[in-house]
Amino acid sequence: MQAEKVSNDKYNENEYLTNKIEENEMAIDGNIVTANGWKFEIDRSIPEIVKVLGKSEEYVEPKSLIAWYDGIENTENGHDYNATAWRDLTGNNETGATINGATWTPNGLLFDGSNDWVNMNSILMPETEDFTIDIVVSVYKYDSNSAYILAQCNSSANAEGRTGIGTYGNQIGFIGASCTDGNQIKVYEHKLAEKINITVTRKTNKIEIWINGQKKEEYIKEGAIISQFNTVLGRWGMYDGLYFNGVIYSVKAYNEALNAGEIQKSYNQNNKKFNIEEKAGNGEYVKTGLTAYYDGIENTGNGHDYNTTIWKDLTGNNEIGATINGATWTSNGLLFDGSNDWVNMNSILMPETEDFTIDVVASVNKYSNGVYMLAQCNSSANAGGRTGIRIDSNEVQLFGASCTGFEFIKMYETQLTEKINITVTRKSDKIELWVNGQKKAEYIKEGGIISQYNTVLGRWGMYNNYYFNGIIYSVKSYNKTLSTEEIQQNYNVNKLRFNI
Repeated sequence: MQAEKVSNDKYNENEYLTNKIEENEMAIDGNIVTANGWKFEIDRSIPEIVKVLGKSEEYVEPKSLIAWYDGIENTENGHDYNATAWRDLTGNNETGATINGATWTPNGLLFDGSNDWVNMNSILMPETEDFTIDIVVSVYKYDSNSAYILAQCNSSANAEGRTGIGTYGNQIGFIGASCTDGNQIKVYEHKLAEKINITVTRKTNKIEIWINGQKKEEYIKEGAIISQFNTVLGRWGMYDGLYFNGVIYSVKAYNEALNAGEIQKSYNQNNKKFNIEEKAGNGEYVKTGLTAYYDGIENTGNGHDYNTTIWKDLTGNNEIGATINGATWTSNGLLFDGSNDWVNMNSILMPETEDFTIDVVASVNKYSNGVYMLAQCNSSANAGGRTGIRIDSNEVQLFGASCTGFEFIKMYETQLTEKINITVTRKSDKIELWVNGQKKAEYIKEGGIISQYNTVLGRWGMYNNYYFNGIIYSVKSYNKTLSTEEIQQNYNVNKLRFNI
């Protein structure tokens, strides 16, 4: 690299050199120039390269970046769980994006699928100019209708002006381009809780749609993209409907169509930051040996119903499902009031002598003495048959194992409202207790687990006492002992799905 040394009325020599470097789409910081991924030290007085510093590990955003919302750095002072405005890191949108109902996870914004949305207070997809939208997201619910992750639309459902990135069942795609029709370009079949990097570019009349750095579709669409309305996250633009259930981790917008290399570099950076390729069985739970699966988001097998009194077993093994007595639904779990709420699973999840695994995601809303999150017990307080996951003050315990004695095996100290993934396995006579994918205790217990009574959630089995106060988000059972890798896989999926 060489640059002529000149005098200029507009710049002194240092300013002139800096501007010449930036005109050639390189970056400069003091005497360090970054060009094509390489770093060089220059002598401004000559000017020429005096030292090659090697390949740069830093990702440099293209200069066309006009908006950047990051779920980790959501305010100018780092991450704030209480922030009601999402900061634009470019500074172009001084007010930031206005959050309506959506709540923060450690690295993104959670939308409940009911009425959560975000007004970006700006237009990210212009009417006729080239652009790129880059978004990282995970979906928590399959909708039979469309649900919109990002959209521009006016307040009328049937009016012109509908453009956006949305889900259609288990498909992700792009709707419209001129917004004068309802064309839905479906490009990717996603899995629940899977993190995905979606990129949409427009160059003149060509639209390209990319998933995780790979181009999935391109097409020509004449005409302008209708852009008279602010970009919105979580619903169908300014129209009050078609709400999205999931997490949005990052949104970036550019005033040009990024090329293939730039899209791949952006994906690599997103993957590094948000663990898009995190090993979690491609976003799926372990299926081998799965005998029961109750999910607080997909509680009916056909979406979420706040009024259902039956919790659907998604394996289909328990045809009648679990019977709910008093407990009420949140957007992603079943709330127990600690007074008289309980659920009869109408099946035995912990068999008498066979190997098994129980996997539960839950949170405790109140510290109580000796209450039961999950149990198998008959209707007599002092009879045999008492086994379960127990909460005693802030301790999570396993009670019994053969149910013939009082044994309380501590596995974890929980905080109020903290979501935890509890896993209990049995292999022959060895019991292992896991929390959030980490083994906390193991012991040997001779004899069978008494299993003549249905598994129950929220109280001491069939005995009318010791009620649990908290939320249960998911219950799974297996007819085998999951391996360490399988337990970790399930935890990774639970972590993404329920924001543990």
